[in-house]
Formats: sequence, C-alpha cells, structure tokens
Amino acid sequence: MTLRTLLLVSAASIAATSCSTWRGQAPAVRLTALASQVNGVETDPAACRDRMAESAAAPGAGLDSSRLGILSWNVKKGQHSNWRHDLARMAADKHLILIQEASLGPELLDALEPTAHWAFAPGYRTRMGATGVMTLSSTPPLTQCNLQIMEPWLRTPKATSITEFGLTGTNETLVVANIHAVNFSVGVVEFRQQIQALRTALADHAGPIILSGDFNTWRTARLDILSEVTRELGLEPIGFDNDHRTLAFGLPLDHLFVRGLAVQSSATRSVRTSDHNPLAAEFAVIHPIRTADDVSLPEELAL
Repeated sequence: MTLRTLLLVSAASIAATSCSTWRGQAPAVRLTALASQVNGVETDPAACRDRMAESAAAPGAGLDSSRLGILSWNVKKGQHSNWRHDLARMAADKHLILIQEASLGPELLDALEPTAHWAFAPGYRTRMGATGVMTLSSTPPLTQCNLQIMEPWLRTPKATSITEFGLTGTNETLVVANIHAVNFSVGVVEFRQQIQALRTALADHAGPIILSGDFNTWRTARLDILSEVTRELGLEPIGFDNDHRTLAFGLPLDHLFVRGLAVQSSATRSVRTSDHNPLAAEFAVIHPIRTADDVSLPEELAL
C-alpha cells in the first residue's frame, strides 16, 4: 500500500468506519497488543544509540536517496473532522510523514492496514485510546525507538519516535526523529532532559539525520537549548520563504532540522484543521565524496 492510498483510505474512513470491531476491547488494550508485536523497540536513549550502531542496510534497499519528501504536522488529536483530507492532499507525494498528537483511536487503527509502514510512540493514554507521535514511511524502518518524558504540571507523557531507514545507493542509514516536546513547565529542566535524551540517542550516528516536530519553543531559553544540541549534532535548520509556522509569543513552535541532506524545496501552509501549520520539504542525500585514500588501486598502479 502506498502512502497516498493509505492516507486516502484514512480520510475516507472518518464517516464510514464502525466501532463494532472494538466492542469488548478498549483501544488501549489493542494498542498494547499492537506494541507487543513490534520486536526490539528500545525505550532507553543509550540502548537506542547502540541498537542503531548495529544496524546494517542492504545496498540499494530503502528510501530513495535522490528524492526524499517529508511532511511534519501536529494534527491536534484529529479534533477537526477534515484533518485527514488535508493530510491526504499534502502528503500524497511524500515518503516520510511525521505526525504529532496522533490519536490512536478506532478510526485511525482500522484505517491502517497491516501492510502500512508506521511507527507509533505513545504519550498520553486513556481507556479510549492513546495520543503520541507517529511516523509513516514508504519503506519499513530498520530500527525503532520510543522515548518518553513526563509533563511536570499535567503529569502526562510526551513522546519521541526515532526510526532508522536504509537508503538506495549507499550503505549509510537515515535516522528520523519525530518529537512532541514538553510544553507546560515553569523552567526548562524537563525540556532540557528531553532534548538531551534525543542527543544521546543520535550521538554516534554517522549518516544523515532528519529531526522535526512540535518543540513548543515558546521562549528563548528553549530555543537556546535546542540550538545548542542541534549544533552539536551537526544539524542545520530548514528555512521557509513564506513562513506560516505557528507562533507563540512571537516564536515558532515547529521546526525541521537536517544533516547530510541537500534541500531541494521547503514550504509551510496555513490550515484550519489544526492549531499548527504543517511543514514540508524535499531533500536529496549528500553522498560522501570518495578520495584517493578511499580507493584501492591495482597493484601495478600503486606507488
């Protein structure tokens, strides 16, 4: 199933999906069953780092390194009935879709067929379902890690999903981090802990990285922490000519950072189906330049 088909099915299912398949089984129970089917999902940042260091992608397998489209959007738990229609339209040609505040309820679960490649990191849970971050992809991930931190005021978890993918034409792997950052806090202790946990998980990865999501950077102290960690990881912020990102106290809440990727296009769009506006971009992987030291010359030509 392609991402376009998946999203169109999801959009069409809003009115048509019945909850009869959920009778006698709360969504939270089904979520637990689904999570148990995912092998080796790490929840510790250091273990995640070590697992990714062990991953090996087969040459030529994975996401297309010459054209990599991404969409990142906080969908506000799908509270607006037409959000999936907007998602289907904007994500039709994308290879990676990063959703924050994805509500894993009956409609969404029934719309996601088993063949769809998706990784869900649960945050807030209730008896009726769970909300977290979800990464949809056109190829299956090699590695999945789910990190959590507790909101200090609300005492509800905030989630980070880290997935690793093979890339065509190279043995390098792409790491994709999808984050919904701590929001309600007086200071920045918990925010710093969440960003530092992300740094720990990504520290040893040598290949390309995409980091995006709702960072809740509504004060300069938060932006400073984020800027410090992204600089340490060699990540560059993606700019937008017509910047429609959602602002709080004059500061953007959503960001897109990359490493090892050439930006071919980037855009934001104003929508009415969420309190956040989506970010979109297209990249090509920057392959390492081979030098004379990397090449083994025939014996008769060697000096």
